[in-house]
Amino acid sequence: MTPSPTTYAPNTATATTGGVTVTATAKVTTIRWDMGDGTTVTCHSPGTPYDAFRGKSPSPTCGHLYQKTSHGHPDERYQGTVTATLTVTWSPWWWCSVWNVLMAAAAWLPKAPSAARE
Repeated sequence: MTPSPTTYAPNTATATTGGVTVTATAKVTTIRWDMGDGTTVTCHSPGTPYDAFRGKSPSPTCGHLYQKTSHGHPDERYQGTVTATLTVTWSPWWWCSVWNVLMAAAAWLPKAPSAARE
């Protein structure tokens, strides 16, 4: 996924039917990463974009550094999951409501380089 202003920032949509216009605004409030190695990381911001000059140093805002390779795991990979919590606000004022919405996905993380295997 390529980050953009709409991947994390508030997104607003408006619909009208039967003479009533409703606006919903969704904003990511937290992203919880299960890194597949028993570690979870909860981020409260989009994080810091990757930059090669940082090397293996941890992210200053939200990140994880694996302590062991994925050798011995299925397909030599950690299986990670991510859960985003969004707060959705509805209006008009007389139909105002706030919902918390969870979205989750799972992925196999890239294989560890063979030179890094234990």
